[in-house]
This record gives sequence, C-alpha cells and structure tokens, in this order.
Amino acid sequence: MRGGLSVTLEATEEILREFMDRMNSLETDISQRWVGTDTWFRLSPAE
Repeated sequence: MRGGLSVTLEATEEILREFMDRMNSLETDISQRWVGTDTWFRLSPAE
C-alpha cells in the first residue's frame, strides 16, 4: 500500500522484476564464490 491505497501489480511489476534479477545475480555470484572457496580448501594442505 502506498499512501493508504493499493498499488497495482502493473505499477510494481518492473520493480519486482529488477529485484528478482538482482537477487539471481547475487545468488550466482555467491554460488561461484562458494565453489571457489570449497575447491581452495580441498587443494590446500592441512596444517
């Protein structure tokens, strides 16, 4: 609700799509970093 009035999906669709795109991008980036970190730990010698 904005100013006590309902906001139509049409008005929020672009904002929601941009939010979802950014979340997907962050998820992909984190997944790639996680795999890289996991590989690094497996390849480094234990002390």
